[in-house]
Formats: sequence, structure tokens, C-alpha cells
Amino acid sequence: PEALPAALHVGGVDSGSNRELDAAVRLVLGLALLQAGRIDEAVAEIEAARLDGGTEGAGFSVAVSAGLALAYVAAGRSEQARTLADAGAGAGTYLDQIQHGLAGAWAALQLAASDTPDRFDAVVAASDATDSRLDQAVTRLARACAWQTLGRDDAEAAEHDARARLTTMGIDGSGWMRLFSLAAGA
Repeated sequence: PEALPAALHVGGVDSGSNRELDAAVRLVLGLALLQAGRIDEAVAEIEAARLDGGTEGAGFSVAVSAGLALAYVAAGRSEQARTLADAGAGAGTYLDQIQHGLAGAWAALQLAASDTPDRFDAVVAASDATDSRLDQAVTRLARACAWQTLGRDDAEAAEHDARARLTTMGIDGSGWMRLFSLAAGA
């Protein structure tokens, strides 16, 4: 939530000056709006970033695709989220891949796909292959929220593990939890 006022303060840049910079600002603002639960505004910002994000499927546009897939899943636009997540599989940075994986897992949950648990386990495994303790905690938080939605017996233990990891970094994860709650209830 603290990121949103800063992102709003930065605002946009003149799109004629540097389209990729404008897309980056829109993406960051969109992600901040997403974590604040302002889904319609987030989708609009990230869709605008997609128009300025360069060549589809390459470079920065992969990060925009990952952000948009997360926004779509929060908005309950499961099919669109799954399409973007599938198209982004294996592309971009490790963070792009994790975010596409999260969006794909949430879309699978929303669509009641039988491979939903495997998708959440895969995104946790992907984060574990990195040195990013934050992403390891966030993916576990997503999986815990999914387990709760699915009524699994291990949901409480999974959430405790995720929150303990976040606490060691001094992070409460409320923005991510808001996003995952929206995705679970969409």
C-alpha cells in the first residue's frame, strides 16, 4: 500500500519522449494499484503499458505480459490470464516466469482445472531455484491462499510457513495477499 502513493506521485511521462519508459511507469503503477485492490485501474494502466511495451514476446513486453496476466486473474478474466500465462511460459526473466506461473496457476484454479495443485507446486519450485527469498515467500503465500480456497488440510501450515518467511524480511505481504484473495474469489 505504501508504494501506491509514490507511484501515483510519479505519474506518467510524455509518451512521445520514451515509450518504454512510459510503459515501465504504467506497469509499476498498475502493479501498485493491483496490490491496493484497485483492479479496474490496474488493468487499464497495464493494458496501456502493453501498447507501449515494445515487440510482443520479447524484452520488456514479457514483464508487461506477466503483470497483465496477474491483473486479469484478479479481475476474474481467467481465459485471458491463462492465454498470457501460457504464452509467457519460459520467456523473460525469472521474475517474469514466476509471475506468469502465478497467473497461470490462479487461472487454473478459477477454471477448476485438475492440474491446479501441480501448477502452484511448480511455481514454488521455480522460485526455489532462485536466490530470491521474497519470491520464495510470495509464491508460498499464493499457494497457501489457493490451498485454503481448495479446502486442503495443509492450508494453515502453508500459510504459517509463507508468513514466517515474509516476517524474517520485515514484510507483511498485505498487497500480495489482497491480490491473491481477489484471484481466489473471482
